[in-house]
Amino acid sequence: CFWFSLLWNFAEGTLALLGAIVGGIGGGLIWTAQGSYFARAAKDYARSVRKSVEDSTSLLAGYFAFVFLLLEVLCKVLSWAMIHSVGASPRSVMCIYTIVAITSTWYMLSVQDYPSSIGERLTSSQYKCTAAAHVFINDPKMKYMIGLNAVFGFASPFVNAYINGEVVRHVLNSEDSVGLL
Repeated sequence: CFWFSLLWNFAEGTLALLGAIVGGIGGGLIWTAQGSYFARAAKDYARSVRKSVEDSTSLLAGYFAFVFLLLEVLCKVLSWAMIHSVGASPRSVMCIYTIVAITSTWYMLSVQDYPSSIGERLTSSQYKCTAAAHVFINDPKMKYMIGLNAVFGFASPFVNAYINGEVVRHVLNSEDSVGLL
């Protein structure tokens, strides 16, 4: 949606708001489903390497946090470098991120499918595309977790945009550093 807001300036605000809403809801669902999926993956890993579930969870959480934060920092630095060093337009950066998002979504179809807690084993593409909704519906803990995750999904991009758009610009006295931090 953000790429489209750059393409169609007449609907910029509406499309950016739509992107924030879709991203917030999607982020809330993905983070909620990821918790349940992560717990199952940690149990499976613990069983395969003959370690405790706690040790496996700790190890996998460390790997996840490292990769997640590394990619977040790399994306920020790369977008800044593309705009300020290479001379790319914000439109082309958003286009690249749109392609990365679509490709990532496509590759999610190849992620290990763990049976749900009620024992169903559906492996169709349709099921994989709606796996987060299935976990939300079938796992009784999810209804208590979705609120916090949805708020985080909404708030995180806005805080990031405010810090980059207002604070960094004033502290560093430069428009060129926005997006670097």
